[in-house]
Amino acid sequence: MPPSSRAVTCPACRRIIAADEPRCPFCGESFGTVFRIDSALHRALGRLDFTKGVVGACILIYALMLALDSMAGVEKAGLGVANPSIGALYIFGLQSTWRIIEAGEWWRLIAAVFLHLSLLHLAMNLAALIFVGPIVEEIYGRARYIVIYVLSGFAASAGSLLFRIDGAGASGAIFGLIGAVAAFGWMRGGTYGAALMRQMLGWAIYGLVFGFLVGANNVAHLCGLGAGAGAGLVLGRGPRWLRTVGNVLAGAASALVAASFIALALAFPSNRRYLDHDTVYEIALAMFTVQEEAAEEAEGAPFPADLDDPLRTLHRLQGPDPRAEAARVAVVTALLAWKAGGGAEAFAAREALRRHLSEFAVWLTEEGPKYGLAFR
Repeated sequence: MPPSSRAVTCPACRRIIAADEPRCPFCGESFGTVFRIDSALHRALGRLDFTKGVVGACILIYALMLALDSMAGVEKAGLGVANPSIGALYIFGLQSTWRIIEAGEWWRLIAAVFLHLSLLHLAMNLAALIFVGPIVEEIYGRARYIVIYVLSGFAASAGSLLFRIDGAGASGAIFGLIGAVAAFGWMRGGTYGAALMRQMLGWAIYGLVFGFLVGANNVAHLCGLGAGAGAGLVLGRGPRWLRTVGNVLAGAASALVAASFIALALAFPSNRRYLDHDTVYEIALAMFTVQEEAAEEAEGAPFPADLDDPLRTLHRLQGPDPRAEAARVAVVTALLAWKAGGGAEAFAAREALRRHLSEFAVWLTEEGPKYGLAFR
């Protein structure tokens, strides 16, 4: 073997050979195109620290969401200042059943794995990833680590979609890593293997119990756990050709992640309307309050004090489009007329109020999903 040649392992006999050999000089195994692609990807992936890459991507996306909220002037209070708004989450890939199924935004199934709902959510998931990720890489190698992570994250998102659960986070993929290590422990056997499997299953149970207590998405956790365990078994004990092309699978998984974020970027201009999510939600909540209070009041009753707060809210905010703004102005005008008048004027104001509340309800049903709000 010339000194300048790169050494690889023959997928058949596992002996060290030159990377440019057309066939193994020891066992005669012929190397096809897939093996050569795998070899090239091995060189590329060898320079990638996947754990640091995922951690960096999650932190960058979180920072971009906060920056977008700041530039858009989204109002926050208290500890919420450190958390992204719902609108920013929708823009950057929050898993939304409606957007995936009806709008065809498939990329949310992958992008949501890199998205986090709060600073605490981000910190807990990244701490877990930093701990368990290197263990998986040491056991399976970098290429299969990438495959297990992306496959588990996708399975977690797909399971959530099946049960119509919206959300985001890397926890499903991390449960997949735990499942893969548990599968390795089972395959290895012996005292060490059994202890490793018990430890991983203990972590999984703890995570599921904690998820149940805090109301987390355990459907995603279980789907990720199962996918990771299955991937670990297949990649660890599967057919020889499947283990050999691990770098090809990792390249495909990386390409899928890249394609998802390209699709996210292309959808960004049209999805900017999600920044109005909180405004639309506040207006809708005020409208519903007005509707309920008005329905409980008898005809000719004076303006109830309970409507002062929703009236102030509707005064303060502005509708996101002409139809919503027209309905908001009309409702405010009717409320003020009801508050100032009496007798016939108050009766006319309440009739107008019912009509304009109905107009807003129609608008919300038709346009609400565009702002991340679906009312049926």
